[in-house]
Amino acid sequence: MRTNPKRNISLFFLWIYTAIFCNYVSSQDFELIISDTAEQQTANGFSLDNSGKIWLGGTKLPIGGSDLIAWLYKVDKNGQIEKRFQFPFSGYQTWVGSEKLPSGKIAAVIGQKNSIGLTENWIAILDSDSLISFQKIEGADNAILDEISITKSGNLLICGFKAAPGAQGINFWLSKLNPENAEIQWTYENGISPNDHIQSAIECKNGDIVFCGDVQLKSYNPFISRLDSNGQFIWDLVVETPWNDGSQNIIEDSIGNFWMVGESSTAAGSFFDTELTKVSSNGILLWQEWLGSEGQDAAFIIKRAETNGFWVGGYSNASTQGVGPISPFLMRMDRFGNSLGEHFFPFNSPSPVYDMEVIGDSTFYFCGITNNSAFFIKKTNPPLQNSFVVSNQVQSVRKPNVSIRYDFENEILTFENGRTNSISIFETTGKLVYTQTSRENRISTSGLPKGVYILKMENNAGTISTMFVK
Repeated sequence: MRTNPKRNISLFFLWIYTAIFCNYVSSQDFELIISDTAEQQTANGFSLDNSGKIWLGGTKLPIGGSDLIAWLYKVDKNGQIEKRFQFPFSGYQTWVGSEKLPSGKIAAVIGQKNSIGLTENWIAILDSDSLISFQKIEGADNAILDEISITKSGNLLICGFKAAPGAQGINFWLSKLNPENAEIQWTYENGISPNDHIQSAIECKNGDIVFCGDVQLKSYNPFISRLDSNGQFIWDLVVETPWNDGSQNIIEDSIGNFWMVGESSTAAGSFFDTELTKVSSNGILLWQEWLGSEGQDAAFIIKRAETNGFWVGGYSNASTQGVGPISPFLMRMDRFGNSLGEHFFPFNSPSPVYDMEVIGDSTFYFCGITNNSAFFIKKTNPPLQNSFVVSNQVQSVRKPNVSIRYDFENEILTFENGRTNSISIFETTGKLVYTQTSRENRISTSGLPKGVYILKMENNAGTISTMFVK
């Protein structure tokens, strides 16, 4: 009897997914608090493997010690620590992140200061029982890394920021890394303001790379950029607001739009609020929304739901009407950005959350720090209630259908398919260096010195902000 190999492959992956799903949802809820011979211990992130094990990592300050060190534990599905792994270094360390590789091994990236104070970044490869290798990532010195993610081919995206020469401040820093040999395939390093910081980077469905973070213009603002699979620039967008805002995490939806979550100093309540931003596949801002409670609210993670919509995680003190300490929250969001309800996990001391995972729209894991100890919790089918309110600052943003082209040889900016009502050009410090209010479709930049600039163009259909280099 002949069989369909494609059908067999599909059934194989369905079996693998079902096995993983059953491993995680069949265990009981738990709340794990870890203070392992430490004055302070933080759980910064975790990854799940195919066997139902959880790889939980972070940093801690040993009792009587002066340097933070990175730690990694293997935890079973019931929240019991099975094994503690140590990294072969005795100085100051920071945890960056871990991912499960296609081989089934775990890759973990840490930063550490060498004997002369230089920040180096290292990658560890582990199996279920031992540390297999620990290699320095050449070309990543002095990069301060915040996150790693894995691509479809099993490479890692490592991102954060790096100090730039002279008075330029700090720049975006992103590399694509082969985890098996610790070799960087390409690096994207750029800056448009005194402080540029990547918080999250992902691979798109077509192989492009998108990252989000924040820049400092007149205030801190969310930023998103798209690169091709070789790290070459395609587009970027500064999401300008009058507040201090930042984007912490990003995800691509089923039709190629990008959703960012973060925090904002605007007020749906009286303190920080969760900020949601939706950007099209070609870099057009579609809308923003701020929502929260009477107290402190901030989102750090967004995951796609198996059914339509998303799950958002962060911290809030909404469960105590804004008077208690911040604790983890979970929000179910529909595909239009509306909250369908939230669940709060109250702690008796401030407890920010740093990572979240969702299994089957029913099982949720969170990690962070509470009362100087690391926490790791699992909750199944938590009930949802509506506590957050949407602020009046919801923006529905239109964008003009105008293409911007720069002629380097003749130093001319051309606006194709439309005319402008006003044009403003800013230095990356936020200083206005050019303005024009006549309805033109081209301008000369010959009076500007060479450098990086922010262009803001408005017409009757809306506003475009973009970066150009002269």
